[in-house]
Amino acid sequence: ESKDDSDTIKANVVKELEQEPVIEAFGVPEKDNTTLQASVEKIPTLTLEDCIKMALENNPTIMSSIANSKIYKTKIGQAWSNFFPQVGLGIGYTRNKFLPLFFKPAISTYNSWTMPSIEAQWTIFDFGKTKAQVDIAKKTHQATEEDLQETVNTTIYNVKNAFYTLLYTIQQEQVWQSSVEQYEISLE
Repeated sequence: ESKDDSDTIKANVVKELEQEPVIEAFGVPEKDNTTLQASVEKIPTLTLEDCIKMALENNPTIMSSIANSKIYKTKIGQAWSNFFPQVGLGIGYTRNKFLPLFFKPAISTYNSWTMPSIEAQWTIFDFGKTKAQVDIAKKTHQATEEDLQETVNTTIYNVKNAFYTLLYTIQQEQVWQSSVEQYEISLE
């Protein structure tokens, strides 16, 4: 049924293009019988499913919501990381200069030390702070997932609304055209 509608739409558009006069805005007088030649691309037929698929793939709000969902999913892992020990490695270098005492000849001596270090920290108990951070991160991720679903549903609704409004308008135009033709016949 939608293919017949699209064929009817194409036929009506072609008929209207054939009936429109050439206007002076294009540099050709209206009364002149000059023909303009141009290439006409085939108009693709789009179904409702095609329109919805294009809208879902190209909607920047949906892309942003997907990115936010991924970000907040990683924040859950960051919150869990506070339960694990943290290990750090380091190295330090020290050089000291010893000055001579009691005005002896100026002989300076240097002592150098290299000191490696290893550090480990592990929180044993934080009175539920880390668990609360994990719970908050999970709830925030869940909220972003719901926001994404709401954005997708709104986009689908808007596409369906626009699609069916277009079909209604096309049908309404055909009804009005048919009414005009009937009135013209009745006037004759």
